[in-house]
Amino acid sequence: MLAGNIEQTPDYRKARTTALRVLQDNHVLRPPVIPREMAESYGLRVEVMELPSDLMRVAGLIDFSQSKIFINSADRYERQAFTIAHELGHFLMHKEFFEKHPERYKVLVRMPLGAENDPIEQEANAFAAELLVPLKMISRYRQYATEDDLAQLFAVSPEVIRYRLQFAGSTSVFA
Repeated sequence: MLAGNIEQTPDYRKARTTALRVLQDNHVLRPPVIPREMAESYGLRVEVMELPSDLMRVAGLIDFSQSKIFINSADRYERQAFTIAHELGHFLMHKEFFEKHPERYKVLVRMPLGAENDPIEQEANAFAAELLVPLKMISRYRQYATEDDLAQLFAVSPEVIRYRLQFAGSTSVFA
């Protein structure tokens, strides 16, 4: 399932095509995208819970054996949505890898988007960004709305909107 070079280079094209397939499978045509419903459509349960104080920086994690995503209740809705989408990305793109290499799985801590340097985490972040703010959708609305309006429409943070707008209209692997 995973290419042998995943440890060196994130496969952004795979992240994008997987996200687009999920949107198509779930018949999502306009924002906002509700990642919890999508996760549930793939047999995952999402549990929002209060985490112990020593884990407050943790945004979420997935338990592959229980098919369950745990989300930090202290996070805002937009952060929770991104975390659910990120963990769904791991489930769809990396499950077999993590089952073979459980030591490689990292609990998702709060970091600015784009700051992660682990290729597997970069793929999951790219999947989440494409799932929540597909470039085709944001391209439809961007000329009519401010970044804050777009963030509200897509139910994501302004940071995610700014990140996606960097790629809207480009020929990068995200476009």
